[in-house]
Amino acid sequence: MTMDGSVTPAAQFLAFLQDQEACGRLAALLADYGVLTCTGLQQDASTGDLPGPGAPRLIFIDFDLNPETEEGQRHLMRARRLCQYATGRFPQAQRVALIRYSIGMLTVEALRAGVSDCLDLSDEPDARKTLNRLMDAPMVRAPGGPVRSRSVLLLGARQGMGVTTLATHLAELCQAHLVKAQADPRRGSVQAPLRASPARAASVCLLDLGLPTRDGLLYFGVPEGFHFLDAVNNLHRLDDTLLDSALPHGAQGLGILSFPQDLDAMRDVTHKDGLALFDRLHDFFRYLVVDAGGLDNLPFIVSLCGAADEIWMVTDQSLGGMLSLAECLSVLRAQGVDTQRLQLVVNRYDSRYGLSASQIAEKFDIELLDILPDCTLALWNHLNRGVRLTQSAPRNPYVQAVRRLSDRLLQPSAATSPAGLHAWWDGLKAKCLR
Repeated sequence: MTMDGSVTPAAQFLAFLQDQEACGRLAALLADYGVLTCTGLQQDASTGDLPGPGAPRLIFIDFDLNPETEEGQRHLMRARRLCQYATGRFPQAQRVALIRYSIGMLTVEALRAGVSDCLDLSDEPDARKTLNRLMDAPMVRAPGGPVRSRSVLLLGARQGMGVTTLATHLAELCQAHLVKAQADPRRGSVQAPLRASPARAASVCLLDLGLPTRDGLLYFGVPEGFHFLDAVNNLHRLDDTLLDSALPHGAQGLGILSFPQDLDAMRDVTHKDGLALFDRLHDFFRYLVVDAGGLDNLPFIVSLCGAADEIWMVTDQSLGGMLSLAECLSVLRAQGVDTQRLQLVVNRYDSRYGLSASQIAEKFDIELLDILPDCTLALWNHLNRGVRLTQSAPRNPYVQAVRRLSDRLLQPSAATSPAGLHAWWDGLKAKCLR
């Protein structure tokens, strides 16, 4: 029996499970799609019972044990090794963790191990929905041309820290560099990672998720069009053609994806939906610049922190900025975010204001990334005239400072090496968080 144009009962599935009951429940869910082969977590994956000829369509790995116990830690280590094995042997098969959403730590540990998705067998309707989505999705690209992309999340200690201004300038400068490098590779001194579809104009996407909403669109004078909710609702339809034709584009083809004007419409969008979209966008863009300045949805911010490759915290030297920075860091730590990953950007910096940038970083135990000089007058003057500094004043100190950040983001690093690439993707697979 053919399920659709591409999936038949001949599809094969492989599961590394702890007990036979879970195997039976999973086999029942997959009965209409194909044959499930179950093997244990205890044995060496390389000698386990594997499907017949051909690669499995999906590989399921059991993460369903409390990782806070000693036995749970041993279980977790075995599951991690199986993820590594599955990645190397079957690179085209999606790896799916069997977890319980009620134990949030299981999801985090599974996704850090490198799985592609998560499944909770105790929630059968949701499990069926997830399986249908996975089976509708195309097979992962072959290892001959891996997709390598990178994301940076910009947070503000409080509203008004200039996060959107930084995000728009950063995204524009990254896009401009990649456009020039594509036109003349000899000018591309910065080696940017390759994207899935080099023929598309947009190499960078600005996720304009900060508050007030759609300020990123306003900075580029772009009308609202295809937005975040549209993308979530059409996740299965996202392709190069749709993104080229529907997604709003700013300077030199920069892609911009904003929240809809009516935020009430986002009420039914779960964190899992949003992060699934975040993950999917990595298939189409080299770089994602996420503006979350002023965003007050703490669970979503925490989820983004787990998914982004870099997290930049923006503040200024004001008393309000300092107090808000302390509170923000405290809240993130309480939510389990590793704040050692955060890097500090001090905006509107002037040495005459008091605390130096290095003193601020030391005081709050956060790595100092860079400073942005106080150019408020020039920025507002250009913005009010509908002109960006990058257009009319490329040598402005603020633009030069942001260019340093863009060059750093574009520079090759350990993350682009074969070993570092896996670590990149560990952080990108947080789409199951709720």
